[in-house]
Amino acid sequence: MNKNYFSVLLLLVLLNTSCQRNETRILETYPDNRIKTLIEYTNPGDTSDYKLIVLYNSGDTNLVCSISQNMKNGVSTFYYENGRMKYRIGYKNGQVHGKVSYWYPNGQLWQKATYNHGELDDTICDYYETGVIKSIGFFDNGAGEFRYYHPNGKLWKTGKVLNGKEEGVWCYYFPNGLKSGEGVYRNGRKHGTYKAFYKTGELMESGIYDSDLIVQNTYYLKNGEIDLGLTNFGKRNRNLIPWTDEQKQAFLDDCIGEMVDENSFRGDDYCFCMVGKIELFSSYRDFMESTQQERSELIQLVSRLCEPE
Repeated sequence: MNKNYFSVLLLLVLLNTSCQRNETRILETYPDNRIKTLIEYTNPGDTSDYKLIVLYNSGDTNLVCSISQNMKNGVSTFYYENGRMKYRIGYKNGQVHGKVSYWYPNGQLWQKATYNHGELDDTICDYYETGVIKSIGFFDNGAGEFRYYHPNGKLWKTGKVLNGKEEGVWCYYFPNGLKSGEGVYRNGRKHGTYKAFYKTGELMESGIYDSDLIVQNTYYLKNGEIDLGLTNFGKRNRNLIPWTDEQKQAFLDDCIGEMVDENSFRGDDYCFCMVGKIELFSSYRDFMESTQQERSELIQLVSRLCEPE
């Protein structure tokens, strides 16, 4: 081989190395200097068009996000540490657009939905980790109708949603098919009259909400008589500070992760009921600052309302 060949080969290697430097930029590393976050430019001359890549410390991919014109565009993918797909989300000009899918760590589909420029469009379905359908919603121009199901496949609750918030009358059902309650929502907040029932069909509770706050309520025994003890307790301990969505979600996450695991027959409906009942009697701050015994006593009290015999 002549010297000209080696000169050309060396030039190609140098050019390739230079291009790699221009196409990839490391943004963050782990303490052991392994790459954590990097950018891959689609066109080195256009820094607004690239892929943002995040890696686990093992080197496996955590997420790949497509950016164009400094906005999320195209498909972004997220992965669990076991390598299985976690999310697959389509974006257009920074808004969720097109097909969206989520999976559990075991590979079971968690949710599938379709979005149109940031708004739910057509159908959204959620599944329990067992594969049983959890909810299905039908949407058109931001308005939708939802049906949620118990882990046994029986209807749990149904109602309408407007701009991502409950609106109008919602009805709730026990796993045995009987109605457990009904109430009215306005812009995602309970507003107006509501009723709750025992699993055998008798009236257990009735009252009136005003923007998530109880202004009047009465509890009943199965024989139809007023439960004076619980009704008077409610009057003495009526909460005047609604919980925020973030506070409710924090309680729900803790409840679903711990309380439901203790009883395989409980579904998410139990935890939704618990946060709603505890909010009647205690502000979030007072509840969190109460002693373990005080908290346990309140949970035991309202648990009867969420698992009515």
